[in-house]
Amino acid sequence: MAQLRVVAIDDHQLILDALRLTLENAEGIELVGEAASGAEALPLIERTQPDIVLLDIRMPQMDGLACLTKIRERFPRVKVVMLSGIDEPEQIRTALEQGAAAFVVKHVDPGDLASALRQIAKETVFQVLGSTESSEDTAAKTAGITESELRVLRAL
Repeated sequence: MAQLRVVAIDDHQLILDALRLTLENAEGIELVGEAASGAEALPLIERTQPDIVLLDIRMPQMDGLACLTKIRERFPRVKVVMLSGIDEPEQIRTALEQGAAAFVVKHVDPGDLASALRQIAKETVFQVLGSTESSEDTAAKTAGITESELRVLRAL
């Protein structure tokens, strides 16, 4: 697989710094841009042409869901991964219904992020990353995965 180009958009500098540190040594992944607001997202995506956008769901001025809609309209090939510190099932469902490729909670193990991004790029993610088991079950049911299939996937 070619080098994955990633853009991070979050209104908290600490999160942007953590994402940069997490991804800087990840094999096959390059963080090509950072923005602190949804308003900065579209020009940054236009300029950097990323494969994946890591997008905070709660930001002032333009929240992540509004930004997601604009990204999907202007850059349909770019995969958008929503980031949140809260894993509310309704919020997750809304983001996925509006075109997010995945939903990653901010308390996910940093060591798992690069692998998750690779899976997202390959479109092999079936669950919410870093979420509680009840949210995983909800996401699996929404995707049409039976309990038996879910047990097999967990075993793998």
